[in-house]
Amino acid sequence: MKEQEKEKKEKKWIDFLLIIIIIVLLILLFWFGYRLKSYMRMNNSNGDVFEINCECGSTTGNLEVSDSEIVWDEENELQIFKNPVYKMEKIIAPGSTNSYQFYIKNQADCNIDYELTFEEDNPYDINMKYRLKVNDQPISDEWVSITDIERIVQNLNHGEEDNYYLEWKWFEGDNDTEIGSNIKSYYHLSIQIVGKQLG
Repeated sequence: MKEQEKEKKEKKWIDFLLIIIIIVLLILLFWFGYRLKSYMRMNNSNGDVFEINCECGSTTGNLEVSDSEIVWDEENELQIFKNPVYKMEKIIAPGSTNSYQFYIKNQADCNIDYELTFEEDNPYDINMKYRLKVNDQPISDEWVSITDIERIVQNLNHGEEDNYYLEWKWFEGDNDTEIGSNIKSYYHLSIQIVGKQLG
């Protein structure tokens, strides 16, 4: 009889321990999910484009910039960091990578020169690298910081279009854990385009 009571007590104790372990694991799982969510949502991208109007010939036209979703106006929030790993949400995390394609078209009746520059707001020193092509010609073959891509000056005749293909990747770095533990971490990339009428 005492043996049976002892076994029951041991079984209750084991059941109690299992419940405690499961509760602790659930708490850790929820905590990890919350931290991971805040870690990965460092993804805002403010893109600025400055359209130009140029009066030449009989009509007034402009430099049109677009991607697969929108025609840019003077200030848009672009979808640069859409990530297929996270159901195309704008989420970046160490090791994540994707690309962003946009087009610059001369809708004016005159030829246009334009200058394209990138500006990074990266106060947490995230190790983001880029490769860029324009009309299938590489501007940067190797992965480089956006600050290493010099300003691009192009000429577009009436009706012509330039196609830009920007690849991005977060290369893992020594400070990734520190970035992930800071809920205020963020990263911004802006694209500026300024054009002028020729002749």
